[in-house]
Formats: sequence, structure tokens, C-alpha cells
Amino acid sequence: MFGFGTGKWRDAMKTLVTLIALAATVGLAACATTTTKSGPTPYQAAATGKFGFTDQRIEANRFRITFDGNTKTTRQQVEDSLLLRAADVTIENGYDWFQVVQRATDPKTYSRPRMSSRWAFGGGIGYSSFRTFHPRYGWVSYYDPFWSNSFYDPFFDRFDSEEITRFQATAEIILGKGPKPTDRVDAFDARDVKANLGARITPPPAPPVAKP
Repeated sequence: MFGFGTGKWRDAMKTLVTLIALAATVGLAACATTTTKSGPTPYQAAATGKFGFTDQRIEANRFRITFDGNTKTTRQQVEDSLLLRAADVTIENGYDWFQVVQRATDPKTYSRPRMSSRWAFGGGIGYSSFRTFHPRYGWVSYYDPFWSNSFYDPFFDRFDSEEITRFQATAEIILGKGPKPTDRVDAFDARDVKANLGARITPPPAPPVAKP
């Protein structure tokens, strides 16, 4: 066992804190980009806590639709997917056009450490050497802010952060039958929307092929 306040105990705590911080950063990045490993959110229903579209019927011909994109999905892609879902809801319910009565796109932004550095440990828990490589500063030694008389913390000063943004678009629509009203700029022909936007939307992943 390590005695409280000894060199080995301090080294063990430094390693533990570092590993926890790195694990938290990786986990946060994974949450922000879940759904596809390398691309934008496809046009698909959102599972609980995931990305994609959700629908809520408010009245017989009135719906609220939401599309959540991951960090690799642009604002334009999110808004196009929202309109496409509105068109599909319209057609699926036996209507011809929809009117957008409310619409909003909300960016959700947070910061995280930039994961571009390399780490080096001089022998693990029982050894006090600890260095990291940063593209801007090169190899630097870790200064221990937790057990020092100074409050200077070069660990965080030497690392960049980056902003991560994803978008959520929401619309409330009213469905109608027959020709689209020509005097309403917020009315859309559902089949025209589907024809024009369908090819621009990332399709859902193909279902797994059953093994014979």
C-alpha cells in the first residue's frame, strides 16, 4: 500500500486523474458523434437518446417533428431532413401538402480538449516521470498542480480546446388535401419536397444480411 502523501501515492493519484480525464473526453466525443462512425446522421427514426427524426401527433392533421443531427451533420442537412420527414408524414397520413406554422433550428455547442496530443509515462504508477507531446510545444514535462505550493497549471494551459456543435431542427405542421394553397409561402407540396430533397439526404444504413 502507498502511504498518504508519499511520492508513490502522489504518482498513483496523478496517473488515476489523468486516465479518468482522458476516458471522460473520449466518452463525450462518442456521445456527440453516435449513429454513424464516419458520417452525418442518416434519415432514420431516432432511438431513445440517439439521433434522427421523431414525430408527435398534436391533432388529427397537426404534427410536431424534430430532427437531431450529430456533430458531422450540417445545419442544412438537418433542416432538409426535417422537411423530408414532414413530407413523408403528410403522405403517410393521406394528405397532399403541409403548412409550417412554427419552425426553429437550435445549435447545441460545447467545448472539449483537442485530442491531438501524445502521452508518455515514465514507468507507470511507481515512477514520477510524466511527459506529453503537444504539436505547438513539443515534449513537455507535467507539472503537478495538486501537491504543489503554486496554483499554476501548465497541464491545461498547454492544451488547446475545440468547440463541437450539432443542430436540432423542430417544426409544427398542419396537413391539407388537394392542391397546395398558392397564397401561402409557408405551404409545401409533399410530393415535390420528397422528389427534390430525397436524393440529397443521407439514406439509413442497410439492414444486416441474414446468414443462410
